[in-house]
Amino acid sequence: MGHSCVRNIFGEVSLARGTKAGDTLYRRDCSDRSRQRVPLVNSPMTRLVRQATAADAPAIAAIYAPFVESSHVTFETTPPDVTEMEGRIKRTTERYPWLVCELDGEVLGYAYASSFHERTAYQWTATVSVYVSPSAQRQGIAQQLYEALFSVLERQGICSTIAIIALPNPESVAFHERMEFERVAAFENVGYKHGTWHDVGHWQRTIRTQTDDPEPFVPVSELEFLSD
Repeated sequence: MGHSCVRNIFGEVSLARGTKAGDTLYRRDCSDRSRQRVPLVNSPMTRLVRQATAADAPAIAAIYAPFVESSHVTFETTPPDVTEMEGRIKRTTERYPWLVCELDGEVLGYAYASSFHERTAYQWTATVSVYVSPSAQRQGIAQQLYEALFSVLERQGICSTIAIIALPNPESVAFHERMEFERVAAFENVGYKHGTWHDVGHWQRTIRTQTDDPEPFVPVSELEFLSD
């Protein structure tokens, strides 16, 4: 683990506002499958990973804007405003997790997942992204966010995660490879930004055993925390 406050696979994750220590996550779907229950563990420190809400849109937009304006990390060229970011959070969280990491009420970074492709056969694969405020980098926040994100995705039935990295980006490549991603594809000169053509690489990490009869994908909206 990258930070002392991360005590278990979820760290301090709270995916429902108002949850508390002892609350558990499980699949709402019936069937004869075993429910996967994971207790939350509060930390004496105040850094918290939780589900993003529309109220986080201003902070998320502010974190993302410098990456749009000053780098090729994202191929967007105009920073989304708060209204647009609210819409993205709402649309994403209908099916996939979007998490934020905060310290004393200040959002320091965020991570989210999205569909790799829309075809039904791709339902067990998701793309993942993580952004951390420049002032909060190299503190283990990206790792904490990813570990929490993968835990949720695994319980949704996701088997593979794909990180799409605009190149060159040695910091992101090194981080993802530390997180057990492997480079599986590269596309040459597919993006043009700030006067330069850029390659794009795909890095993949398996987070759940792939079987011959995989359980269907479960939208994040169908995962719940319950009090014991």
